[in-house]
Amino acid sequence: MTRPMFPAKVPEDAKPALSYSSVRTLHDCERRWALTNLTDDLPKDEFWDALVEKTLMPVNMLPGSILHDTIDWAMRQRVDTGIFPTDLVGKASGLLSAYEGFSVEWANRQKNRQPWAKSPGLRPVDEVYHAGGLRDDYKDHVIADLTRWLRTFEHYIDKTEIASAPIADWRLPYKGGVAWFWADDVPVYASYDFAMKSPDAGMRIYDWKTGKRERAEESVEDQLEFYAAWAHLGWEFPLREVECVAVWLDDGSDSEFMISEARLAALVERWGELHEDLQCRINGVNKCKSDLKPLFPMTSDLMRCHWCPFRSCEGRNRLEALGQGL
Repeated sequence: MTRPMFPAKVPEDAKPALSYSSVRTLHDCERRWALTNLTDDLPKDEFWDALVEKTLMPVNMLPGSILHDTIDWAMRQRVDTGIFPTDLVGKASGLLSAYEGFSVEWANRQKNRQPWAKSPGLRPVDEVYHAGGLRDDYKDHVIADLTRWLRTFEHYIDKTEIASAPIADWRLPYKGGVAWFWADDVPVYASYDFAMKSPDAGMRIYDWKTGKRERAEESVEDQLEFYAAWAHLGWEFPLREVECVAVWLDDGSDSEFMISEARLAALVERWGELHEDLQCRINGVNKCKSDLKPLFPMTSDLMRCHWCPFRSCEGRNRLEALGQGL
């Protein structure tokens, strides 16, 4: 029997699906992974706070989200109209306003116990929920960053083969869901930014980066290997023809990465072990809800608790008890 693939949903009996972000979260704090993925299994007095907190977007993610939304919009405009839009900064500025306006509405509805506001593609921002809005100086700073990144993006695609490549060779992210594939018996998400067939008929996958290259270049391979695995196992391109490119929009440089057969085999084996471990722990929670916390302990790194979006978690209370108030 042929196993379902995206855009079908991940089968319930195959969950949890893995992703770069979920694996990283699990590594950083197992409790945070559980609060995100097993919210329904929490005690009633903890469920609501956790549900709100996992819905909110941390404000430090807002600039990157607007950037990716803007680039995705621009690429789709190119596909739909044949013309690449010119006012990307204007689009980004409008998205910033949209995020803030939606967040205000969402927060008001939530606090008044009304049905939550919904808007496709937008998440409520935690800073708006907790502080009532975004500071003007913060918004000015975000627009300045977005302007620089988007100008670099426009220059990059003009100087590479992206702008001149046939649209038929482009592969934009799927709308309405995140791409996923099977790695043996493990479902794996691959939320890539942009991909296209390269001139030599291979597949090149791009990831737009806002951080500093010198700080993140080594760790970015851990993310790109998910996309390389997707191109090979999902799209069935020969691994030797799959190239991943991290584009550093802070300075316009890029980093190219290819994954070896040996590294992919080790990666798939590691995913299998992790998936089996998670399923075992989830089964334990299903048998006894009160075992969730022992099965998914908190990190011992207090600074991870300091920056964690789950403010109701006992890890944040632990910080306050130590006199390191937030």
